[in-house]
Amino acid sequence: MARTQKNLAKSVAVLAATVLVEKVLQKAAEDPRIRRKAKAVAKAVGKRAKAAGKKIAKVIKKRTAAARTTKARHKKATRA
Repeated sequence: MARTQKNLAKSVAVLAATVLVEKVLQKAAEDPRIRRKAKAVAKAVGKRAKAAGKKIAKVIKKRTAAARTTKARHKKATRA
C-alpha cells in the first residue's frame, strides 16, 4: 500500500510541475520580447547544430573510407 501511495504522490507531483511549466510557457508566449529572443536563440542553435552535423559527417565519411580500403587490402592479401 505504501508503494502505491508513493507512486501516486510522484505522479501528482509530475502533473503539477507540468501544469506550472505550461502556464509559464503560455505567459511567456504572450510577451513579444520573449518571442523575439526565442526566435534568435533558435536561429543560433540551428546554425550550430548544422555546423556540428557537417563536421560529424566529414569525420564519419573519412573513417568509413579508411575502413573500406583496409578491408579491401585485407581481402587482397588473403587471396594471394
